[in-house]
Amino acid sequence: MAEINPNRTKLLLLANEISGMSIDSLIHPAKAGSFDFESARPLLEGIIGFYREVVSAVYTSVPDNLLGEAANTAESVTGSLKELQKFDIKSGDPNQNSSSIRSRLFNDWQQAFHHTAHFVSFGHLSPAAISERIEQIKALNQSIAADAKRQRRATRQKSRP
Repeated sequence: MAEINPNRTKLLLLANEISGMSIDSLIHPAKAGSFDFESARPLLEGIIGFYREVVSAVYTSVPDNLLGEAANTAESVTGSLKELQKFDIKSGDPNQNSSSIRSRLFNDWQQAFHHTAHFVSFGHLSPAAISERIEQIKALNQSIAADAKRQRRATRQKSRP
């Protein structure tokens, strides 16, 4: 059976992967020795934060075919981030390699933002997204009320002689 929303699925899988990456593992790759990417911290924090927003948005009102470029550019960003994590100070000229990796990551990020940001905004502000958030708040409210009720019962039982 064919996947109903392959682009949405791909985008969300990649966004989850990106948003779950450790900034420290990107700034201090295992084989980088004393070399680091501290100067890229704001860029990396921006990318990871953005993809957290991608994950939390609701895309039910967005036709799947429109998410193709967003998914493809997320794949490019993922590849650049993985390349950064694999940076090896012993492979070639570290200054040239790090510059190349940063440049590729920055370009991939710009493309990804260009192809994705409007969907993320819509995914947070659309009526479907707002309805879903309201349902989440209602469920959370019910959960809190049930917990409070259990706490009151437990407190009453402890205070009985």
